This record gives sequence, structure tokens and C-alpha cells, in this order.
Amino acid sequence: MIRYFPNILTTSRIFLTAAFAYCFLQEQFIEALILFSLSATSDFFDGYLARRLQITSRFGAILDPIADKLAMFVSYSIFFIAGIIPGWLLYVVIGRDVLIVSTVLLCFLNKVAIEFRPIYSSKINTTIQFIFVVIVLILKAFSVSISLSPFMLIVCFSTIYSGAEYAQKYKWIVPQLFKQ
Repeated sequence: MIRYFPNILTTSRIFLTAAFAYCFLQEQFIEALILFSLSATSDFFDGYLARRLQITSRFGAILDPIADKLAMFVSYSIFFIAGIIPGWLLYVVIGRDVLIVSTVLLCFLNKVAIEFRPIYSSKINTTIQFIFVVIVLILKAFSVSISLSPFMLIVCFSTIYSGAEYAQKYKWIVPQLFKQ
């Protein structure tokens, strides 16, 4: 059973994201904060346990980034719809993920062999994006009003930097995708 635990945690993040979205839309901000915090915490533990116990799996390697991207897509989209963040931040966060997923999908469809591994700046970026969501939820849960501009700029910079580092690392793929 223990060998499946990291994958169970990863799978639970998808359900926690759905529950978080429901609570946020129902203006149950404390519950949304708790659910999102559980999701973010499980993101750390599933990877940690898989590496520590040496029980990594192909399923987990595929599902983990999907769960992360789903959490980001849902939370940042909801914040945009609620008027909490501007469109440019949503486009930067979602755009980076769309480019990464599109590249992986194109590689798969064109049978380009690639082992797409997370880079360090991506892990930091995910942490910063999660922290931003938690900050927003704390402010909503406790009816505190402060400017989110400095936090949004940090998220924006981190996201662009991570995306640029991916582009630099995997630029060799482009000719492979478009060769005749």
C-alpha cells in the first residue's frame, strides 16, 4: 500500500482543486483556504515520499504536473473572473503552462524522444504561485484589503523566468518538430 501513497496524494490534489473551486465560488473562503493549503502541502509530500522511498512511477511522473497545472489554471482563472487579478497575470501563468504542455504533446505526436524533467526554477515558480494563491485566500478569508501588485509582479517574474529557462534548455526540440 505504501508504494501507492504518493500517487494517491497526487490524485487527491485533483479532487481538492475541485472542492477548493466550489468553496471559493460559494464564498466559503476559509474552507477554500484549507482545501488549497492541503493540496499545496500534498504536492510537496507526494514528490518527497516518492523520491525518499524510491517508489517513483510513470503514472506519478505524468499526473503530478497535470495536477499542478490544473490547480494553477483553476485558481488563477477564478481569481481573474472574481476581479482579483488582471488578465495579464492570468495569461502569463496559463500561457507558460500551455507552451510547456503543447511542446510535450507535439513531441509525443511527432515521435520526438524527450524526457521532460522539471527544472529547479520551475519548482520555485510553482511554490511562488501556490504561495500567491494562499495569500489571496488568507486576505479573502479574513476580509483584509491590501495591494496585491508586488505579489503579482513576483509571480509574473518567476513565471517568465521559469518559462525562459525551459525554452533555453529545450530549444533543440524545435528543429526536431518541424523537420520534413
